[in-house]
Amino acid sequence: VEGFWNDMNEIATWGNAIPENLEFNFEGHKATSRRGRNLYGMQMARSTYEGTKKLMSGKRPFNLTRSGFAGIQRYSAIWTGDNVSYDDHMMLGIRIVNSLGLSGVAFAGYDTGGFVGEANSKLFARWISIASLSPFFRTHSMINTRDSEPWSYGEEVENISRNYIKFRYQLMPYIYSLFYEASQSGMPIQRSLAINYTHDHLVYNGLYQHQYLFGPNILVAPVESFKELVKVYFPEGDWYNVYTGKIYSGNQEVILECPIHQLPVFVKAGSILPMQKSMMNTSEKTDELILHVYPGNRPSEFVFYMDDGETFQYQQGESVTRKIYSENNKVYLAPSEGKYQEHFKTIQFIFHGLQVQHVNVNGEQRSLERITHSFFSPLEKYDPINEPDSMGEESVTTFSMAYTRQALELKW
Repeated sequence: VEGFWNDMNEIATWGNAIPENLEFNFEGHKATSRRGRNLYGMQMARSTYEGTKKLMSGKRPFNLTRSGFAGIQRYSAIWTGDNVSYDDHMMLGIRIVNSLGLSGVAFAGYDTGGFVGEANSKLFARWISIASLSPFFRTHSMINTRDSEPWSYGEEVENISRNYIKFRYQLMPYIYSLFYEASQSGMPIQRSLAINYTHDHLVYNGLYQHQYLFGPNILVAPVESFKELVKVYFPEGDWYNVYTGKIYSGNQEVILECPIHQLPVFVKAGSILPMQKSMMNTSEKTDELILHVYPGNRPSEFVFYMDDGETFQYQQGESVTRKIYSENNKVYLAPSEGKYQEHFKTIQFIFHGLQVQHVNVNGEQRSLERITHSFFSPLEKYDPINEPDSMGEESVTTFSMAYTRQALELKW
């Protein structure tokens, strides 16, 4: 990451008002501070982005701001400002990012763990799990407070944090494709349920105001750190539990357990998630694309996107898109489109909830291997008496083949 972090650009005045006699310049016309202050943060972020871009020899700058205005999404990511290490602020951050998404700002997040005060171990673990499924993910804390890294809260929290951080890295092909979609249409990465289920009155129930979709296919049900049970609303369709593969029917409310190591997360039936093996950082490259297939009765479409991740060459066509369709007992990968060459050598298909032994790939039969799968590593035994809680696992089927840019049709 190379770039700048713009802070306190509201303009912050430490509890005092901006002097009324301060004048702003609006394209040559004088304006009052009341008129200019809302634009100040956005223009600061804009000038930072444009200046840094000129200095970076064709590389993309990273820009982060605390303040902005309509159009800020062109120049910067946003975080929600100084929060406090309370469950209420954790949940508030979710609502703010949902609302920013509705306002056209897709790249947004919050200070995970809280900036002011000191989180307890459960709060930090829960906050990390939620934030790992947000657009902008980082921890941050105030000077003269306790260390707030995952390893600062003991072995159990470190294990839980590692699991969700690694899960995010596995999801990076999916997440990067979502950012491409946001750049093209403004569709947020973290989506209020009102976007996809506008006419479902239950999504407006205050009980479910924190639930959101991470992209079109992943349902997240955030819950406070001190709760052991949570009431979840499943919109229309079927939903796979990400830990066990259990399927829940849509249009129903269900009370579920929510132990601190398992944030309620579900994948919509009919979805295909492009994923990869966990990496240490985003500069690492993998030679294998992993497609997780969640069969269902409803058709779906996803646009997989890649470029070099560093430069502006995508504006010259150096990118690739690939449409992925799913319907009933069929998956179709359209041919790759674009000049950028994917670096994959193999493609692995993992089928969840599929009870067949073979699939046909472009008319050729392929045998499926049944394996036990989990996105998460087992928690380590840190307690000399009690056994660690299970992260869950499921039985899936899989096969691998050489990666190709040509069309692939799978039937079963």
